[in-house]
Amino acid sequence: MNDNVLVANQLCFSIGKTCIFQNFNLTIKQREIVSIIGANKCGKSTLIKLLSGFYYTENQITVSNISLNEKTKDGFFKKVGLVCTNYSEIHDKVKDYIESDIKKKDSSFYNEVMEMCAIKSLLQKRVDQLNCDDFVLVELCKNLVKKPNVLFIDYTNLCISEKLKKQIEGFYSFIKQEGIAIVFATNNASDILLSDTTYVLHKGVIALSGKTNEVLKQDRLLLNFGIELPFEVDLSLKLGMYNLIDDLYYDMDKLVEKLWK
Repeated sequence: MNDNVLVANQLCFSIGKTCIFQNFNLTIKQREIVSIIGANKCGKSTLIKLLSGFYYTENQITVSNISLNEKTKDGFFKKVGLVCTNYSEIHDKVKDYIESDIKKKDSSFYNEVMEMCAIKSLLQKRVDQLNCDDFVLVELCKNLVKKPNVLFIDYTNLCISEKLKKQIEGFYSFIKQEGIAIVFATNNASDILLSDTTYVLHKGVIALSGKTNEVLKQDRLLLNFGIELPFEVDLSLKLGMYNLIDDLYYDMDKLVEKLWK
């Protein structure tokens, strides 16, 4: 059984005369958490917007066997969610805004999302009167309630508190359980610890990719790409060189516990 939910083949994209991506290939599987990381201005946000259909390209991008083109774009957009901004001039009430993309509401799932995000107190407020954190939560709900196959989150473009980011990361298990893949862009290597797969972008190409724990072991390459490892991971690698541990540790308490055994 093919569990690929998103496939990009030979993706090319230019802005003016500047080539951003050329012959770019990427595959996302159902329930997979994928992180996209790289130095500033390496193309992370652009890639997220391309894959989600925000930017149009004639190259093949397919979500659940629906290819993005003029004839199928409505069906394509039902299958993807994109959380990428914290600014809005929308004057609708939050409830109307959230439900504006739903053709047929799954009441049970809708209520689960509302309860998880705890935004019932916001439903009668106007969207343009929300603070940044509340607006991002509303955007997340709006994208989740249509139950997409892939949810894209561009953390590099979200002006949110660290508390809210941790809260959203806490939703990942629920989102995966519903069969939804998560693809997020970030500048912070600590964020990728929760991902199954990591793509490292450098000058418009995938410079490094694979299971996240294997990518993190390429510490010298990552530093060359302008990415600093989380302290726990860096320490794990250094201790591993002396055969003191034989695995990567993302949690300092677990690392200390291992050393004291």
